[in-house]
Amino acid sequence: MLLDTKIMVVLPKHLPPQCSVIIKGVPNTFSIDDVKNEITNKYKSMYSIGELVGTNNGRTRYLRLDLTDTNEYKQLLNSGIICIEGQCLHVF
Repeated sequence: MLLDTKIMVVLPKHLPPQCSVIIKGVPNTFSIDDVKNEITNKYKSMYSIGELVGTNNGRTRYLRLDLTDTNEYKQLLNSGIICIEGQCLHVF
């Protein structure tokens, strides 16, 4: 409360593009929740993850991953690969 005014903070759904990574070719058999759980075990600074609209071709899709730590972001981009449920997927 500030001067008898209640203030509600609304967080953004996504971070700016400078903090996001695209995971390419994620199989549709992987649920978003399973991918989210596995990524949070590896990258503690995960802010959000979601499917990009229009990228689902029936078998695979692209996911957008937002990270708050720039070191983890750079490490993931430099490696170019993320392994999820035993499959290595390209990131860019």
